[in-house]
Amino acid sequence: MCDTMGNESSSFSELSNNHLLCRLAGREPINREDPFWNSLLSFSFRVPTNNAESKLMEESMIPILKTFMTNNFESGNFGALITVFLRRIDELNSAVQLESSDFIVQTFNAVFILRMCLKYFAETLPEEGFLKQFTAIPVLQNSLEYASLVGERVLLHSRLIEALFQILTSIPVKSTTYALHWETINAVLSFLSIKLYDDRPSMSSVVFQLLMNGKCAHLAVPLIRSLLINIVERKPCPESFIGVETTSHGLVYGLTAAIATGLWKIITLPLHVISSRTATLDDSNDRAFLADQSLLLFLILVNHCIGSGGAPGDSNPYHIALCTFTNNEGASHDIKLPPERREFSLDFSKLYSILCSKVEDDIGCLFLYLLLQKNANVRAYILSRIDIDSLLLPILKVLYQSDSKNIHHVYISLIIVLILSEDESLSKAVHDTQLLQHQLDWYKDPRVGSRLSLGGLIVAVLIRTVHLNITRTRDKYLHTNCLAALANMSAHFRNLHPYVSHKMVGLLHFLARKHQRLSALVAASPTTHASSGDVAASPATHPSAGDVASPIASTSSSPLPSKTTASPSNSVHPAESHEILQTPKTTGLEFADHDDITRFRPHIDLSRESNETADECVSDSVSISMEADDSRSELAIIDDVVRMVLEIINSCLSNGLQYNQNLVYSLLYHKDLFDTLRLNPNFSDVVQNIDTVIAYFADKLHGTPSVDQVLVAIETGVQRMPRDRIRKFPELRFRYMEEDSPEEFFVPYIWSVVYLYSGMFWNSDLISLFPAGTR
Repeated sequence: MCDTMGNESSSFSELSNNHLLCRLAGREPINREDPFWNSLLSFSFRVPTNNAESKLMEESMIPILKTFMTNNFESGNFGALITVFLRRIDELNSAVQLESSDFIVQTFNAVFILRMCLKYFAETLPEEGFLKQFTAIPVLQNSLEYASLVGERVLLHSRLIEALFQILTSIPVKSTTYALHWETINAVLSFLSIKLYDDRPSMSSVVFQLLMNGKCAHLAVPLIRSLLINIVERKPCPESFIGVETTSHGLVYGLTAAIATGLWKIITLPLHVISSRTATLDDSNDRAFLADQSLLLFLILVNHCIGSGGAPGDSNPYHIALCTFTNNEGASHDIKLPPERREFSLDFSKLYSILCSKVEDDIGCLFLYLLLQKNANVRAYILSRIDIDSLLLPILKVLYQSDSKNIHHVYISLIIVLILSEDESLSKAVHDTQLLQHQLDWYKDPRVGSRLSLGGLIVAVLIRTVHLNITRTRDKYLHTNCLAALANMSAHFRNLHPYVSHKMVGLLHFLARKHQRLSALVAASPTTHASSGDVAASPATHPSAGDVASPIASTSSSPLPSKTTASPSNSVHPAESHEILQTPKTTGLEFADHDDITRFRPHIDLSRESNETADECVSDSVSISMEADDSRSELAIIDDVVRMVLEIINSCLSNGLQYNQNLVYSLLYHKDLFDTLRLNPNFSDVVQNIDTVIAYFADKLHGTPSVDQVLVAIETGVQRMPRDRIRKFPELRFRYMEEDSPEEFFVPYIWSVVYLYSGMFWNSDLISLFPAGTR
């Protein structure tokens, strides 16, 4: 793999000896009128075709970049390079209109060299030293010229970022400018990557304050608009962007000829890892590389320096633009506002299609979360869609396959479900959406069968997530989020599939056994009496705390036959038993008991906990040694979860008994389960309603009825049962709210996404914002 600088060529290992680069990095000042700049920028550059070569290229550049960084204080050539670039920006619009390929490529090359310098300076220097590289001035004999340079370079860093923004907002995306836009975004990301090596709040950063004020702030609305248009339109890169044409020696000759034969790919190939750190360009199907890169920059801009609680404030104009843009159908604009404060419109139907196609990806899911949480117009539009299954099915698939997903992707997916569950109309509509068999190919439990509604699938996936989490990972915030979504939807459960009803009652059976087991451990603890006020123990014999629930015995004393083809059980199905949801130690959600608010407590931790092996989890006979304090803490959590599941079932019965005959069947089948629960004062009030329903229908059954006889009795009974027998509880409603300092979670998370998917090589050993080595 080679490059050609001017009339010379060299391998990666020889880049540091290239005479043009050596002169740029040398001590001698280069006047901005020097023909050297045309020679430097008129090169054909062969960029790596995979991530290993990308790393090799950057590492081969380190010696010359290090020399440049040191000598710049004597030569001032970095500032001269920026000045040469700025002069070209004034002519770029005309060059694009005239389709001047030479000029566009030279501008691209200037941006590329600047990006390499910015990236190296950011990862090597603290912010103060980074900014000093812009203001470095050569020692000149001419005092007037020196004074002129001082004035020119005071705000050079500001003028550079403004010029990069101008390219993104004023230059149209065409086949000849596609690569320039892509590389400009890379340069901005490199400029802002100072954050990777500085874990201080963004408000303390001069670089980010520069973005939030002055001319950059005036460009915020058009910039966010341009990025969103890139994201929505997803223009594929031109064929020349991918095609490579080389000589027998592997070199590309001639700037003009290279433009015609595919230099764009050769110049810009680092984007090959947009989809994967080891993928190549040819592996991507839609090739919308600019869209993916635009999304990364969008996420960076809108998530730094935001107001308290994520509310739109004056601190971040990009965040304001995110919160206020509208659908282009019927959009109106307040002409009284200055241009930089006016809202803009976007085609929401195209946006929705993109969200549906990308939400299964880490980046797309985060994008959807921000739109739902921040922009009321987008949220209302999404909730109005009749094809909401197109959006929800990929999210549910992420939760189902959580063991293979990034933990933050799982959390964000779960929060999206919670946000959507806050809407009553959607909670009703999902039960009217019947799924086809091919839509459930990823759901591997054969007991599902057919006739499953979207609402039923949501319930099944959330129940499964709670079960696996309680069994394996024990992250209370994860199951709290699941239960909050189930609670929001519970009053609108309709025609739950037998499989779903069975899973819901089976989860309660599993939790009740676990509660009994922990209660026995706490009761047997020598410190129980000293801290007896912590937990109300229930008398019982209890299994080990970390086990998977054993199957409910098919010889249950209940006279009801099982409606499922498999034995009645809430244990993990064999096809699912390997799936363990791994979560960070401190990330999650806090469940509010009284104010009906679920609060997200974001905290980055990219490490993963080690989990119990399957052997440690599966056997009921495993002896587990547990400290008393840990037992009491876990019991308190299980106590809350049991209570919540009971309230969800109660809410379903209270508000839709006649529509949930399969749930009544499952309750009758497992009626012995409530013998212990009703004795616990923490559960007795909510169990009372369930007992009433069970008693009413049990009275209608005699002997050992068949499945059909039971169903007939239930179908008749739900119409005749007096509703005043069921006590009404306040409706369960929970809503999601961000923590007051969302940056603590989102900034490290988003930069970790940039680290993975930007296509640029980042030295993980130098990153302090998050533990990159564990990604």
